[in-house]
This record gives sequence, C-alpha cells and structure tokens, in this order.
Amino acid sequence: LGDADLFDTPQVPEADLTSIGDHECILLLINALYVEKFETRDDASAEKIDAFLWKVLESTTEWTVQRYALYVRSLNEAKRGKFMERSMRQLELLLNSSFVSGGTDQVDVDLQDVRTRHFNMLLLPDLYQLTRDVALSLARHGEHLKAAALLRSLSMVNQAAVCLMDGCKRDEAIALLKEECEKDQDVDPTACCLLGDLLSEEQWYEKAWVQSKQTFFPALRALGLSQFRRGDITAAKQSFTTLTIANPSQIDNWFSLGCCQMHQQ
Repeated sequence: LGDADLFDTPQVPEADLTSIGDHECILLLINALYVEKFETRDDASAEKIDAFLWKVLESTTEWTVQRYALYVRSLNEAKRGKFMERSMRQLELLLNSSFVSGGTDQVDVDLQDVRTRHFNMLLLPDLYQLTRDVALSLARHGEHLKAAALLRSLSMVNQAAVCLMDGCKRDEAIALLKEECEKDQDVDPTACCLLGDLLSEEQWYEKAWVQSKQTFFPALRALGLSQFRRGDITAAKQSFTTLTIANPSQIDNWFSLGCCQMHQQ
C-alpha cells in the first residue's frame, strides 16, 4: 500500500489489543486526542483517530468511556464531508441523553456511581458545550433555523442572528439584535455592528464604540467606511486617523485614510 492509501474500514492491529479493559480504552482515547491536537489535519490522521475510537467503542461497555468516545468521534467526523450528517445526529443523541446534566433520560440511582466512575479521567463536556457543538453542526449542515433556536437558548445572540440570516429570516435576525442592542447596559458591541450592517444605520456603530469605551475598533472602522460611502469625508478622515494612531500596523486603515486625503485634495 502507498502512503496515500486509506482503509474504508479503519483497522488497528489485533495482536496486542484482543482484550482490553476500560483503562486501556482511556489510553486509546488519549492517543486519539493527541493525534487530533498535534498532527496535521488530513484524511490519514482522521482515519487514525477513527481507528482508535472504533476500537474503544467495540471494546468497552463502560458508560462514560463509551459516550466520550462517541463524542470525540462526532467532532472528528464533523470535519469530514461524507460523515457530517452522522456526526450531527450523534451529537443530538448525546445532547438528549443523560450524558450531561439536564438530559432527558431517567438515570437509575444505582447507576450513578457507574456513570461517574471515570469522570475525573475524561474531559466530559458540559451541557453548554455540547449544545453549542450540536448547534454549530446543524449550521454546517444547513439546518440554520434549528441551529438558531439552540444558540438563542445559550444566549449566543450574534451567532443566532447569523443563522437566522442564512435561513432567510432577516426580520427575525433584526428583532433579535435590536433586543440585545437596546439594553441600557452590558451591550455587546459586535451585535451593534451586525445590526448596523443589516440596517445601514451609523447610530449602531456609534453605540458600539461608546459602549465599548472606545476600545472596539471594528465599530469605528465600520463607522468610518459608512461615513466615507455617504460622502462625509471629514468625519471619515477623523475616524481613520484615530484608528491609525491606535493601531499603526493595520495597513487597511492607512489605505482608507489615504483615500480620504485624496478625496479632499
């Protein structure tokens, strides 16, 4: 076989792994996570990760180890086109189980010790993280409205608004962003900028700049570009001058400032 050849069904040598216990399965999981984090992301590394995970899934009946292996496999497959749908369904299954607190399964009291036996050895995701993974998987798969509903439940307003826009729900996205931006305090400047982009209104860029105590520079850049487009070159020049002073290494701001100077001349 050549270096580029891949197995349709991932294989691992059976000679040394014919009978492995839960702790050996955890070691295989650690190896899979090591490959995912430190090796180049390509088809070969994805197959290697799958080989470890398949062996774990077929070798252990330990609840925590099995569920965590399924979680890691779902994240791995989410990055591979032909497995995206299976990854999404697996994550939804985990979210609706008692894999994390808040699930819908009824957990037998006698099984609680069993299900938490290896909890301190595995980085199990909490309900927030798993819900977020499911939402992002749904968005990648094109189910934008379902993703938006989950993201709203997590108070991830900006991401939910983007999903609503992708799902052709522009009015709902605007209403969601307005609800966030019209708060008296703790306003997210990114949400204000998104709303300014949707409505083409400079007041939202200005609010983002003020609410961030003049530290959220994307808002000032968006304001400067809007001022330039409507012909207020003096105001745009002032905005870009502030940006170049704050971040002299940002070439785009110098270019925009130069355009303002040329228009004035």
